[in-house]
Amino acid sequence: MREQIVAYKGVELIFVIYDGTVQGYNKFLETTTNIQGGGGRIYTNQFTERVQGKIKPVKSETRHKYITEFSVVEDDGKEVSVRLINNASAFRDGQSVSVWIENNGKRVYKIINYNIANTTSVNSIKDIVKSNNYYFNEYLKANFLVNILWRLTQVAILALIIWFTIDIFKGKDILATIIGFAVIIIPVILIYRLIKNLIKSSLIKGLKQMIKGR
Repeated sequence: MREQIVAYKGVELIFVIYDGTVQGYNKFLETTTNIQGGGGRIYTNQFTERVQGKIKPVKSETRHKYITEFSVVEDDGKEVSVRLINNASAFRDGQSVSVWIENNGKRVYKIINYNIANTTSVNSIKDIVKSNNYYFNEYLKANFLVNILWRLTQVAILALIIWFTIDIFKGKDILATIIGFAVIIIPVILIYRLIKNLIKSSLIKGLKQMIKGR
């Protein structure tokens, strides 16, 4: 087991890498079926003696997932279990591989199969960064100007909420206040999301450039 650190503007993306052989390879189809409906009420009308009522139609939904499971065992006996969903790559017991696992969320980044010189991408850098707010928060901590921009966006939204609350307590027309608040807050929320996505996109782009060739 070894580590590979990818750093960009104060943010460290750490991968734990297992180098070993594939054991216990298994690939199978997992099927789940969800059935809804069928409820209702049927009764006989005491005046007309007719059967009346309604039963909701039964709806079923079936989903299929292709599951790949195996372990990677290193020379010293250490091992890691790998579970892939809907991944087309095939492995065999005894093949020599390297599994890259992101250290924070424990997501598999890629698997290198040395026997056939093939790399299987499992979760992209974009998927890893966007899976939680850890890397986003680390980016804010390490970059002062980006942090200021983000905090100003949050303060602007908070100020609007306070203004809305004060207007209601002042006894103004509630409907007019709600409409006015909606007209202002919707663009602000869109800007909030846009800024957050731009910050994340900048981080993702930087990490991608730093990991090239590794």
